[in-house]
Amino acid sequence: MIYQIPSEHVKDPLQPAGDIGIPAERLPDGEIVNIPVSALNILVTGTTRYGKTTFTKKFIHRRFRQNPLLYAVFFQIKPDDFTGEFMRPQDKAITFSNLLFPADNLFQWNLIREVRCHKREEWSSFLKEITSCLFADVMLDKRNMVWADGARNVFEDFCQVILHCYSNCPSNKALIEGMKYIPRIDLLRFLAKYPPNRSMLMDNFGFDPDHIEGYQLQRKGSDILFFLQNVLDKFDGSFMSASGEDTIYDFLHGAYGERLFIVHDQGKKASSILFEQFFLKYIGDQMLSLTSDFSGEMIWVLDEIDKIEHDFGLTQAVTLGQQFGLQILVSTQSIESLYAVAPDLNGEHLTNASLAGFPVTVAFHPGDPHTIETLRKLYGECRKQFVEMPLSRYDRPIVRSEIRPLVEDSDFASLNVGECYIKSRSDPPMRVRILP
Repeated sequence: MIYQIPSEHVKDPLQPAGDIGIPAERLPDGEIVNIPVSALNILVTGTTRYGKTTFTKKFIHRRFRQNPLLYAVFFQIKPDDFTGEFMRPQDKAITFSNLLFPADNLFQWNLIREVRCHKREEWSSFLKEITSCLFADVMLDKRNMVWADGARNVFEDFCQVILHCYSNCPSNKALIEGMKYIPRIDLLRFLAKYPPNRSMLMDNFGFDPDHIEGYQLQRKGSDILFFLQNVLDKFDGSFMSASGEDTIYDFLHGAYGERLFIVHDQGKKASSILFEQFFLKYIGDQMLSLTSDFSGEMIWVLDEIDKIEHDFGLTQAVTLGQQFGLQILVSTQSIESLYAVAPDLNGEHLTNASLAGFPVTVAFHPGDPHTIETLRKLYGECRKQFVEMPLSRYDRPIVRSEIRPLVEDSDFASLNVGECYIKSRSDPPMRVRILP
């Protein structure tokens, strides 16, 4: 027996909501209801093969019906999870391999053009954002900070020469091969074409472009170029496009209803995650910026986002994005996996705090104790009354009450394929079976 608020005073989140809702069977009474589809953030949890992806696809189909002009960013680790159903001829896919999609659907990034899309006075600050993502992994080891920072400066200053001394937008292939294969003395002379670079050349390389007779590359300069080479080697696949003209800026300022698919290649993780991190962070920053001219609504559909292994601003996007028209749907097997994309400082605490940014949770069969414990806390508690039968038939039954979770461990364990607990805002969790 459970003491609860009388049912006539409880708002049922699963009341019929027209044909836009997701049909489901409420358990155990078997009543057919509709799960409302809204613009609230959603957290979907559960082990594989229990219905997470099926529910997510149903939800997205209905969100696009609600708002055909909705921008969308998908992150997926399986080749056809979302691209197979939601990619249209005009949409783009960001992925390492050039062979997964037709050329017209492949996002072929142009770094220089991305920078030129911004105002001239913003070039330097935006270029720093790009290089901070591309050099994030080599900057982790504090012992190599001097050389890694020098390599980042060389990359940044090389781009500054192109931006300020030339008018074209060379492809990523031309840009990277220009840095990789140009003779070292010619590289330093090229960097010196943009006067603000000269102090960097003197500090890191001891190079004075006005006195190059007999110049010998110093040990520090050689080490810096070694670290630079490590980052340049990660430009490969579609990120090393020979004729690409695509930019995230164009995606955000194109026709309403643009869709972008980030298809993670686990086999090329070292190269992929640097760019995936930057693209997601850039889009998130534009959505949350008070000065951005982006005016549409957007949804992020992030499936197993922990594979990116870097903080790209998910915590800020979850807690602040709704105010700026950004909806986030995260699908994960484990709550703990979200720690992988939390900020390094107090990551676990910030991840736990960000759960408050998901007013709707959908829990399929969970597979680890931490996820079960977290869901139990999110779903709340109530006072339950238990009747214990005495050992002797002459004794009276013992009535005992205690505070217990609304959804017990045994309730989670009994979830079958397609069954889940749904909690929307302050409403009590409901057990339902998603209908085919």
